[in-house]
Amino acid sequence: MVRQQTARQAGRGPAVRLLAASDGVRGVSDRSLPDVARIIGDTRDRLGETVFTEAIRDGLRRDWRELAEVTLAW
Repeated sequence: MVRQQTARQAGRGPAVRLLAASDGVRGVSDRSLPDVARIIGDTRDRLGETVFTEAIRDGLRRDWRELAEVTLAW
C-alpha cells in the first residue's frame, strides 16, 4: 500500500494527506482495509490533533496525483 509505505518512509503528514485525498477521490472513507483505523489513530497520536486536522484539510484540497508525486519523491 502506498499509504503504509509513505507512513514508514516519508513521515506521517504526507500519509495523512494521501489518506484524505483518497477519501476525496472516492467521496467516502474506505474502511474496508483493516489497517486504516490503526494508521489514522497512530498518526493522529503522533502528529497531534491540530497538525493531523490541517493535514487532512490540505489533502482534501489538493489533487491526489500531486500529493503522491510529492510524497514519493520525498
